Amino acid sequence: MAPVVHDPGGTRPKAAPGGAHPRQKHRRKRRPRRGISLVRLMLVIALAVLVAAGFHAFLYQAFRVPSGSMKPTLLVGDSILVSKLAYGGPFRGCILGWCPEAPPIGGLPERGDVIVFRDTVHGGYAAKRIVGLPGDEVAMLGGRLYLDGQAVEQRPGVMFHEVYEAQGQLGQRPLCANPDAGPGAYCLKPVQIETLPNGVTYDTLQIGAAAVDTTAPIVVSAGAYFVMGDNRDNSTDSRFDRAGGGYGSVLLADIVGRVEMILFSTAADDVMAPGTLRRSRLFLPISEARLRRAQ
Repeated sequence: MAPVVHDPGGTRPKAAPGGAHPRQKHRRKRRPRRGISLVRLMLVIALAVLVAAGFHAFLYQAFRVPSGSMKPTLLVGDSILVSKLAYGGPFRGCILGWCPEAPPIGGLPERGDVIVFRDTVHGGYAAKRIVGLPGDEVAMLGGRLYLDGQAVEQRPGVMFHEVYEAQGQLGQRPLCANPDAGPGAYCLKPVQIETLPNGVTYDTLQIGAAAVDTTAPIVVSAGAYFVMGDNRDNSTDSRFDRAGGGYGSVLLADIVGRVEMILFSTAADDVMAPGTLRRSRLFLPISEARLRRAQ
């Protein structure tokens, strides 16, 4: 059959020889709209940046532990995840003239919480454990914690050990109960398991007799919290006032948030160094950190 060229009685143009439509013959190919694609890409990038900034500013923030004041719960080289919403985050304080006693999101810090707060004395940030709430009377007597005149429950734990070597960016060597420990040898530390009145249990390190084992009673002021390092003989904390280089009681306004988990941990300062990853501490909830020491 010959191809149809024209139908005088019809209203639609017919196919030309070879089957091509007359309008399609001169139709130009559309070029991709590069300008629109570029705008969309820029919008996606901007949105991703805003989401990341919001996540960092209002929800969670990661920190790296540079010193051993919170051993054995936190080790030098731990990377920790801090929840800012735990204590209200951006909703803490007065909102349009409304000043609630507790933030509408989250709650107030509790005994046993491991927190990160702004170090207004030395600069930067610090991680410690809350042991005293506003109005509590806190004291140390012979290496034992007292709250409102009552001794906190304490019992011996398993000996903590680690290699005696320079650790982290600061290059500090650990304090040991065995003073004869040399480079590369095991550094031993007796463990005391402490249980606060609300039932929170954690390990503390008591290396030996130290000046901070006995302190005068301190009443925690309103809106502040008494913090201590779990490494009791090697921690600058609320046992020292600001004039003495310590923190005194930490204000709620200076608390960044509560430590939720250890994301990962490396024995070397270089996180990419081979053979230094502590696999047992990957995504480890802070409540379980006392069970996973320096493995």
